[in-house]
Amino acid sequence: MNTQKDKLAAEYDESRYPSDFLARYEILEGLSVKPECETVYVKDRQSGEFAVAKCYMDKSLLSREDEGHILSSLKHDGLPRLLGEYESETVLCVVREYVPGVTLAELLEEAPLSEPEAMTVMLQLCDILSYLHCQSPPVIHRDLKPQNII
Repeated sequence: MNTQKDKLAAEYDESRYPSDFLARYEILEGLSVKPECETVYVKDRQSGEFAVAKCYMDKSLLSREDEGHILSSLKHDGLPRLLGEYESETVLCVVREYVPGVTLAELLEEAPLSEPEAMTVMLQLCDILSYLHCQSPPVIHRDLKPQNII
């Protein structure tokens, strides 16, 4: 079976990533592979801290309102912290805090949420979305789905 992790391993070319990114982080696992972006689970070689890096393979396609720029201005307990950005001539890697836990999609596969559990999740989501939408300019998530909620 050819999984996304297998695809990353087959296409993985360390030379594409910024050298300062590779000096700082060890790539442990591929999480998502798309032609324009690879998302990898990494470990900080200095601190041992785990993180997630989203590496845009053609940074010329990004606007100045890219993910790293937006994340750097956000301070909310429900959002991952930006840990750093690393650039080469063509690639931009945005490294953010790894948030351990189970996704809402995985949780719902096991059993439906009780009404109080669903209310708690929805109130937390509303708090985060309200915070994002009150930024100037407003931040719109654009990929809100159970797989992206921990």
